[in-house]
Amino acid sequence: MKQVILSMKESERIAIMDNLIAKRIKQKHAGSQLGISVRQVRRMFKRYKREGVPGLTHQSRGRVGNRAMPPEKKDQIVELIKKQYSDFGPTFAAEKLFELDGISVSEEKVRLLMIAEGLWKAKQRKQVIIHTYRERRSCVGELVQLDGSPHRWFEDRAEPCTLIAYIDDATSRIMDGAFMDYEGTFTLFATTEHYLKLYGKPLSLYVDKHSTFRINRQATIEEELKDIKARSQFGRAMDDLTI
Repeated sequence: MKQVILSMKESERIAIMDNLIAKRIKQKHAGSQLGISVRQVRRMFKRYKREGVPGLTHQSRGRVGNRAMPPEKKDQIVELIKKQYSDFGPTFAAEKLFELDGISVSEEKVRLLMIAEGLWKAKQRKQVIIHTYRERRSCVGELVQLDGSPHRWFEDRAEPCTLIAYIDDATSRIMDGAFMDYEGTFTLFATTEHYLKLYGKPLSLYVDKHSTFRINRQATIEEELKDIKARSQFGRAMDDLTI
């Protein structure tokens, strides 16, 4: 005898069909309880009388879905990713699979395959941090944000690099920028010098928490006595320029 495992929803359907057979409710009421039309109730009722309980179980249970990826296509995609796109993110890998290999596959499918193969780590949901609103400065040059963004900017045509940009806070305009091999003291000296030659000194420079702008050592006794925070080489240079 075949065992049929029912979901809660399917159990409710059986109870309603039994009430229809016993004529305790009408098809209209059954449709209202099931959230379907009277025509659908009639079809379900006929199937129940003809097949019994198995007639009410989900017809596609145990089958491979129509949208399931064929195993051979899955193996082909995994092999290509491992050989050619192992250092790519899911979005970029999906694009290259389509452009270079003629394989159309969604970013989400690529992401799941890469996670399964250990080529991509699923991102954990980050804790939401509420930032207080800061008003923009009113004048150009009053505050300039210095931002470094490492990325594969030129895709596979060049090595990954860092875009160092100088963004005016009042207008959000990128005033100056350059692609550098890395974000560090010497590259920032070079890009800042270029900015200063173009626009002169800003009143203040806003930087991120990159290690170039921070220093991990403890303050010296002299610094503690003068209540001076330990500064990085770049920070000391900006102090000398009164920025």
